Amino acid sequence: MREIRFRYRLKDRDGKIETVCAPLHSESNGTMQFPINLKYWEVLSIDEYTGLHDKNGQEIYEGDIVQLHTYDDEEIQTGTAEIYWNSIDIEFQLKAIIINNEYATSQWAGWASDLWEVIGNIYDNPELMEGKHGEIQL
Repeated sequence: MREIRFRYRLKDRDGKIETVCAPLHSESNGTMQFPINLKYWEVLSIDEYTGLHDKNGQEIYEGDIVQLHTYDDEEIQTGTAEIYWNSIDIEFQLKAIIINNEYATSQWAGWASDLWEVIGNIYDNPELMEGKHGEIQL
């Protein structure tokens, strides 16, 4: 079972933005405790950990943008995708896989995360996904 962790993007009273990755804390009465004191922070976003790591060992979170690499007919194929949670299918999926300037179909669903590299996220690097569309299941 994967660890339930979240990445919090927070803004302090001075406008400084920080990112904190932490699990929810379970209390003895069965409730979940938010790990950040909201008295001092404004929550900008909360992204769930996918349970996966990229080729450099970096945790992959919802909202991350990944560079994908695979071999197809002995040729290296490269693509870019956003990780997101699909609440209808109840799973993490890749949105907007672009391979050599073409949208990829479900044949790419089997890509292993150890061939992925986190290159940014939708908050700090939205330009990495400009003009891209489509989605595919992880």
